[in-house]
Amino acid sequence: MVNAVRREDEGTYRCQAINPANLDSREVAVKIVVIPKITEFRNATVSVGQEVTLECRAHGKPTPDMKIRQDGTTRFPLDQRYVLL
Repeated sequence: MVNAVRREDEGTYRCQAINPANLDSREVAVKIVVIPKITEFRNATVSVGQEVTLECRAHGKPTPDMKIRQDGTTRFPLDQRYVLL
């Protein structure tokens, strides 16, 4: 058992059974996942017609899909720019 798993624990592990008659071994892969965590998303105040940058940053493993939602609806894919009128 590995207590307090860390990212570095990801990898291939091998179990070996050895006796005078022979050797048997099996490998398993351990993949580590890290829950998404938003590291940056700030309030903004702008006038109508002005540009606003809503910068949402997060990390996790696997890398999280990012989207900005308003009232439950996806408004902006994070790879595009928009001007609100």
